[in-house]
Amino acid sequence: MIVGLSLYLLQLSALVNGQQRPVRITEHPVDTTVPRNDPVTLQCKAEGNPDPVITWFKDGETIFPNSGDSRSHRILLPGGALFFLAVTHSRRESDSGVYWCLARNSVGSARSKNATLIVAYLQSEFKAVPQSIRSIQGESITIYCDPPKGQPEPQVKWKKNGQIINFDNVPSRYWVDQFGLHIDHTETHDSGRYQCIAFNVAGSRETSSAVLTVHTKPEIIKSPQNVETISGEDAYLECLATGDPTPLISWRKDKRQIAEGKSLRIEGVTMADDGMYTCMAENSVGSVVRNATLTVFVPPIITSSEPFVRVEIGDIATLPCFVEGVPVPIVEWTKEGYFEWGIMLPDSGRDGDRIKITPEGTLVIRDIHPEDAGTYICLSVNPGGGELSRTRILLISEKPTLVPPIIARGPSNQTLPLKSEAFLFCEAYGAEVSWWKDKRNIEPDNVKFFVGKDGTLKIRDLQTSDSGDYSCKASSKGGNTYWFATLKVESPSSPEATFDRATKDPLALPGSPSKPHLVSRSSESVVISWKSGNRMGASPLLGYLVETYKADIRNASSTGQWRVIERRLASDSYTLKNLLPGNLYLVLVRAENSHGLSLPSPISDWIEITESLIDDADEGEREQTREALAGQVLRLDKVVSINATSVQVIWESSLPNVIQQQKTP
Repeated sequence: MIVGLSLYLLQLSALVNGQQRPVRITEHPVDTTVPRNDPVTLQCKAEGNPDPVITWFKDGETIFPNSGDSRSHRILLPGGALFFLAVTHSRRESDSGVYWCLARNSVGSARSKNATLIVAYLQSEFKAVPQSIRSIQGESITIYCDPPKGQPEPQVKWKKNGQIINFDNVPSRYWVDQFGLHIDHTETHDSGRYQCIAFNVAGSRETSSAVLTVHTKPEIIKSPQNVETISGEDAYLECLATGDPTPLISWRKDKRQIAEGKSLRIEGVTMADDGMYTCMAENSVGSVVRNATLTVFVPPIITSSEPFVRVEIGDIATLPCFVEGVPVPIVEWTKEGYFEWGIMLPDSGRDGDRIKITPEGTLVIRDIHPEDAGTYICLSVNPGGGELSRTRILLISEKPTLVPPIIARGPSNQTLPLKSEAFLFCEAYGAEVSWWKDKRNIEPDNVKFFVGKDGTLKIRDLQTSDSGDYSCKASSKGGNTYWFATLKVESPSSPEATFDRATKDPLALPGSPSKPHLVSRSSESVVISWKSGNRMGASPLLGYLVETYKADIRNASSTGQWRVIERRLASDSYTLKNLLPGNLYLVLVRAENSHGLSLPSPISDWIEITESLIDDADEGEREQTREALAGQVLRLDKVVSINATSVQVIWESSLPNVIQQQKTP
């Protein structure tokens, strides 16, 4: 043992003295990543005496570079380094692996550290590419991307509209994970073209652009407003909306679409247009609606009144004033020229209820006094306007006059088919109606001929023998009024027959003109004027029909008849000529279109022709007052419930310095 140790010490001494030295690795190979097909060198340097020989190993197996194969791409350099002309990575062969070198000489050997060579690659095909997305504002979305296979594992970054997204500079709503790009609570400015980019040391790959479109649900920025209008006028509703895509705006009434577009215009509104309208804004991602109410007012129309009432002292005077309109008009009475008389409302009274207004609007004066004589004004008002009529109370000593009845709507010429029914109108207020054919009285039998309560003659099962001239006769104490019409009955198969039936729709006829009023007068003529009604009807206006009644103030028992003095007058004024002194005249006007005549206007005030003319200045002042009262005199303010049986109605007058209020049970 001592001999062996001595020998080892001698050998070591020989090595130290420069004779032989063991191998020592002076430069180890290091981990390297290199793109496929690129050159690379793995270093390995060693020293020793004698000079060491270097051998390379991969994954534990010896590598034989410089094997003489011309296809070999690995070369052992003189210094011991392993050089790759172009690293490979394929299914058959790959240079990736763990490498080390071994240096040997006669003295011994030394092994280097392990070095991993990674051949970097990046395939061209993405496993999943972004797809275009449509989103609704506020939703959260994910744009998916699964990068291609690669070594090392590729990283992912994103572009928006061609610019790299720096996630340090975008809202926290943007975030990424292994599945893709997430955007929470999308907004419209998130819309754009997005690309997924995969990269490693081998290169990068980009997907084609995927388009993100963020839509917004419709939002109505201007809602339609409730509208109140008068029958015959135009109504306008507007609705504005935003959204993406641009919303389509449509209008509905009674669950039925009636129009499209941001505005709805209704020309010449009727009561059929009254109701709720819905504006709907709709696009591919949603819809929104807003409602508005159109309220149609029909101005008051006084359908029945008396121009004068003849009474004796102590009698009862009944002054009717029947009114139609929507909403139901308020009826008021006052006495012309007596401001202290004030205004009376229905169910109110004065002088111990000697003077009272019924709920229907009739003014009743009991136990007539001499001071009750005069002209009384019935004023009807609603939000659509106002209308008035006058009734003069004449005492027996005041030259009483009776007036024949007025036929509000008479029969019109008609041509009708066999076997059909005919309706001949004859509406006359306060009068008895009878019918005549070819100057022979018609006896209603309720089988062939039937006369309704309103005076309308109905003829069933028409035959050619029913053709002829028909006349309607309205009779009262004031006299008789006649209206004539021709009825023709034709076969439906007759090629020459043109059928024409009287309309049953009152809205097809023009509105009644306003009450004719005096403009100027002379000893033999007067000029009267009026205003057109509140609706045209279903066809253009053809003109006006003017009727007059003449009464002799010197003979109260004498009676005359209403007489048509002008037809289809184009103007809204007329001059009555050749008038006789000592007479009173009344005037009424009807409008006409191709569907027929309107209801009559209110009767004018009495126009008296005397030897000494009435002061025109006084008459002018009266007319100004009448004009003011004929418009919208009162505006309803509010209705307040008092208790279970009473409400308080508050209104404001358009006349200066007048505000009224009244409790109505």
